[in-house]
Amino acid sequence: SNDNLHALMCYSGKDHLTEKEISQEFTAAFKDNMAFTLHKDSSESELTGHVVEAFEHEKRRRITVDFPDDNHFAQKKRAALIAAAIDAMFTAAATTSQ
Repeated sequence: SNDNLHALMCYSGKDHLTEKEISQEFTAAFKDNMAFTLHKDSSESELTGHVVEAFEHEKRRRITVDFPDDNHFAQKKRAALIAAAIDAMFTAAATTSQ
């Protein structure tokens, strides 16, 4: 059971090392996972706000972000979103464990 686990899972649709289906199967194994998708023509700052809101205010514990148009190095391109999401996840985890 992963009820108490806080997790941010990100994957790319054009990753040449990990097939998208493997990432989807992995994230589907997490109970109550909330999924977001960031397309190349979407607002990264808007999605960042939604992810932060989900962790901090909606008290979601597991969130997946799919970058379908990015490659294996999405973490470099999406560093601001990932950093904000991890910060929100740890903030939420600290408040729920008290």
